[in-house]
Amino acid sequence: MAYGVTNLVIALSVGAGAATVSNDFLANLKSANYDQAFNDLNPALTLQPGKDVFKQKALADDHCYGQVTDYHEVDNSAVSSSDGNQQSFAFTITRSKLKQSYQLQLTLVKDGGGDWSIISYGTDLGPAPPTCK
Repeated sequence: MAYGVTNLVIALSVGAGAATVSNDFLANLKSANYDQAFNDLNPALTLQPGKDVFKQKALADDHCYGQVTDYHEVDNSAVSSSDGNQQSFAFTITRSKLKQSYQLQLTLVKDGGGDWSIISYGTDLGPAPPTCK
């Protein structure tokens, strides 16, 4: 019994840290605070696009699809690696110019210090790379 409770507590604490970072990231996208959202990304991910490119892409998504107005974790979407160092979540995202919501998958990793960061958000923050002008 104690083993099961201990594993449940560990699983909840693993999910809680990753969920907190995921929610912080999405809340910052919703409030158009792209610099803060960028801070939730893993350093390996931030080296590629850089903060300015990340912000330009986020602004392009907002221009084409509208501002993020709401987001919710998809029920039972949380998946954790066997070692507890990676977690992924699916979120339903609503934007002001879209008639339908779409799903965004976030994958996070825990570093040696126990801090979580996003290592993947798919190919774009919108439903697809924006094509409007």
